[in-house]
Amino acid sequence: MKRPLFLITIAIAISATVFCQSADTTLIPYRLQNKWGFVNSARKLVVQPMYDEAGWFSAGYAVVKKGKMYGYINTAGKVVIPFKYTVAKPFRYGYVDDARKQNSDTILFAGASLRSDGYEICINTKGIVLAKCPAINENTDPEDDAAIVGKEKVYTLKSSSNLFDKIVDDYKVAGDGNSYFIAKKDSFYGVFNNKFEVTVPFVYSTITKFTTADNIYLQAEKAGNKTLFQGNGTVTIPAETNILQHVHPQHNQHLFIVSSNGKSGVKNVDNTWFIEPKYTDITYDENGGFVVTDDANNKGFYFIDKTIVAPKYSAIKLAAKGSRYLFVKTIDGKTGYVNANGDEFFAL
Repeated sequence: MKRPLFLITIAIAISATVFCQSADTTLIPYRLQNKWGFVNSARKLVVQPMYDEAGWFSAGYAVVKKGKMYGYINTAGKVVIPFKYTVAKPFRYGYVDDARKQNSDTILFAGASLRSDGYEICINTKGIVLAKCPAINENTDPEDDAAIVGKEKVYTLKSSSNLFDKIVDDYKVAGDGNSYFIAKKDSFYGVFNNKFEVTVPFVYSTITKFTTADNIYLQAEKAGNKTLFQGNGTVTIPAETNILQHVHPQHNQHLFIVSSNGKSGVKNVDNTWFIEPKYTDITYDENGGFVVTDDANNKGFYFIDKTIVAPKYSAIKLAAKGSRYLFVKTIDGKTGYVNANGDEFFAL
């Protein structure tokens, strides 16, 4: 189906061709002064810098730009689809239904536009317009966090002491014989157990429950301040910080950006430091990892495996989920790629 193409501005104010799931990192986009080509991981030139923009290779093809138009090259640097597109996306696999066959056909295609308004078509590897854009099977990780706001279950348990108005969720903690109930009293949330003992006081505007491999945790918010509890009500991270932002970079991994007294760090659920609080700001990259800002407002990156690219850029972003490459903007305003070792794939 043809559809309009909408452009999205990245929050860190730098633009890049973010590569798709089938991206090939054998060849890396390389900038020499104001022109782009490709090098291998040893930074040896494979495709001479002659383009105004260059994206990552995907399924053997890369989007490149000359002047105002985009085209495609192969890994040998040969132009295989001419420079005639106002917008061009990386190639990827999709499928089309064929009533004559039992299963759908898989096809390699790319979204592109020949028009100034970004009206999108789909093309094959020869640049031929497809009659129909293939469908894409997107895999997403299941969400195991549950915000307890407006969520309700039906329970037969009644309060004989006016403890709560209604129960909205329940859970058990491993190694603990009690049952726990997240409930609401007036307009506030709290938690009590099957002995009607309050384990989290009814003073919070929201309670968010999430599960790790060995425990249940609750993040509770009151007047903008957030506290982390274990499922049994034990405080893990107290509400002594200005910011407590929960992020979930990997399955069963839960981290919290915390900020206090002008310094930011990242903690684990056990209140230990994942990133020491020595930065003026930390933000989570949606593809996994953390952008860290030092006192001079330089940006660096902290990978989930704790590999660090030191702060020296004006902007930085992970190129794709699970990637070991970063798209950066230098202090002089130019862009390029850096790997997890800090090697720069650009030169003056």
